[in-house]
Amino acid sequence: MSHVGPVPGTADVRKHAGVEKPFLTGPGGDHLLGHLRQEAQDLDRALLQRSRAALDFVYRQFLRDPARRWPWLAHAALIAKHRLKDLPLARMYARALEQHTARVPLPLWARQMEIFILEDMNELEAARIMIASWLQSGQLDDPAELRFLKQRLEELEARIGAK
Repeated sequence: MSHVGPVPGTADVRKHAGVEKPFLTGPGGDHLLGHLRQEAQDLDRALLQRSRAALDFVYRQFLRDPARRWPWLAHAALIAKHRLKDLPLARMYARALEQHTARVPLPLWARQMEIFILEDMNELEAARIMIASWLQSGQLDDPAELRFLKQRLEELEARIGAK
C-alpha cells in the first residue's frame, strides 16, 4: 500500500509556512523550481549565519580560558576552513591558538595549524618563514616532527622557486 498525502510530520509545517500556495499558483514547474532554489539559498544563508555565530561564541569563550578551551578553537578553525571555506577566519583562529597558549602544552598539529592554512591561502613565503622559525627555535625535539617540517620546508621552497 502506497502512502498518499503529506509526508508524516510535515502537514503542520506546510500549513503554517504557506509553502503550498506558491506551488499551486505558479505556471508549470518553473515556479516550483525557482521557489525550491530560493528556499535552499535562504536555508544556506541561515545555516551560515548560525555557524558563524557559533564559531564567534567559541572564539570569545576560548579567549576567556585558553588553557581549557583550546580544543574548541582548534575545532572551530577546522570548521571555518573545511565547512565554511573561510580561510582568513580559520587563520585567525589558528593564530589565536598560537598566541594565547604559549604556556599551555598543545599538540604540535594545533600549534602549527596556521602554517597549513597559509599554504592553502597560497601564502607560501609566510608559511616558509613560520616553518623555518619552528626549526630554528629549538623547541622541537621529536625527530619525526623535525623530519616532517624539514621536508615540508623543502617542498615549499621548491614551490616558491617554481613561481
